[in-house]
This record gives sequence, C-alpha cells and structure tokens, in this order.
Amino acid sequence: MAQHVRVAEIEDSPPRRPSRQRAAALPAALERFVAAFEGNPQTAGFTVPLLELALGYAKAATVPATLPEAEAKIWRHVGARTDSPSALAQARAMALAKYAEVFSRSIMGDAAVARYLKVDRSRISQRIAERSLFAIPVPGDRMFPRWQFVEHKILPGLREVLVAFDETHPIVIDAWMTTPDDELDLAGTPLSPIVWLQTGGSAAVVADHAALL
Repeated sequence: MAQHVRVAEIEDSPPRRPSRQRAAALPAALERFVAAFEGNPQTAGFTVPLLELALGYAKAATVPATLPEAEAKIWRHVGARTDSPSALAQARAMALAKYAEVFSRSIMGDAAVARYLKVDRSRISQRIAERSLFAIPVPGDRMFPRWQFVEHKILPGLREVLVAFDETHPIVIDAWMTTPDDELDLAGTPLSPIVWLQTGGSAAVVADHAALL
C-alpha cells in the first residue's frame, strides 16, 4: 500500500539535490523551452528574461529567512505561505508560474496594443500614465492582459477602477480582477470585477472594493 505523506512534511523539508537523471534531462528541456518561444516572434524576446527569472527562483538556498512585509502581503493574497525558507522559495516559484500564466493571456508590447486599439503608439504610454490602461512590467517590455479589452476598445469603467488602487502589485490586481467576488453579486452569482463591468455594473462599486486591497 502506498504511504501517504502530509503536505506540510513536503513543504517544510529542505530542497533535494536534483538526481543525475534529472540533471541530464535539463539541456533537452531547455532546448524545447527555447524552441517553443522562438517559434513565435512576439514571444522570442521574452525567452531569456523568463529563463533568468526561473534561475533566480531555483536558488532556494539563497532565499532570506523573511520577506519585506509588502512582498509577503502579495503572496499571502494569492494563498502562498511565507513562514519558512522553503515556503518562500515556493512562493517565488509561484511568481514565475503566475507571470507565465498572465503572459499566455496578454498582448505583449506597446506596438501590438496600439495596433489592436487602432491608435498611435504614443497613446499607449499616455493611457498607462493616466491609469486608463493596465500594463504589467516584464524585463525589457510590458504586457497587457486581454481582459481589459472588449472588441478593440478598453473595458468600460477601467480607469475609475485602476485609479482606486494605491500601490497594489500588478499581479495582485490581475488576480483580483479575474476572480469572482461575493460582493459583486448578480442574481445570486458572484461575478469577477471584469464580468461585473462587462455586464454594465457600476465601476464605482468595483473601485470601492479595489481601494481596500
């Protein structure tokens, strides 16, 4: 019969050295990773920064015993533990996974967003500055989650909501905007802030909740 291992035992155990078999497989895995990204011109420039992030998160031994409170708050918000070095390593690995997930549903770069919105590229920086467009910085560029666009236009009420955020981490903003909220109820069904706005809900209501994050 297979033994059951408690999750806590796994989380609190020190990182194991990779086996020789796993280490030997790394070059092939890296080649597949690079090939997947280089096959798409839009994502080719993101390959090296993503690998660098992965390298940083892989160095679990260098993770400090505690995080700055601002960073710890980010990970607690998305359900990550921050109470041990191994938990911190996992939290930072989650960051890489989350950035990759957001990247998969984003438009990459100002030029691509300008083409999508059919505006001059200079307008993109202006809209980011005035908080009517949401961008997440990545090494050497920025990405724009697609949830803020509706038929080549910006989601109604977005600026009022974005202005309400103070210094909230952009990944936390993305997670909150895409998660159903019990306070945004329509006929007994919790809606995400995005769906609430898409269906004509008040932006002021969403902004009030955003200000509490």
